[in-house]
Amino acid sequence: MLRLSLERLVVHLGGTGRNLRDKVLSLNLSPNIERLCDACRIVGNDAVHEGLLFVEPDDTYDRAVRLSNFVNWITERTLAADAAADKILNR
Repeated sequence: MLRLSLERLVVHLGGTGRNLRDKVLSLNLSPNIERLCDACRIVGNDAVHEGLLFVEPDDTYDRAVRLSNFVNWITERTLAADAAADKILNR
């Protein structure tokens, strides 16, 4: 689910390409952010295909929390920052 959330966020931010990796690269993010996107993409890749939810036995709660924190962090830095800027500019 986090991979799917990341893909929707990347598309909303203007990412283009035939797959999530290409979309992330098209945004010209910092290398660290790209690596975090790759981690989320790779861990969640099997889970979003065919509409099935599949969890590998080695997936842990801790991994899910870390990836969730990353998706939340990038959302706050992008969407929340845009909303705050709009609010300031509209006053």
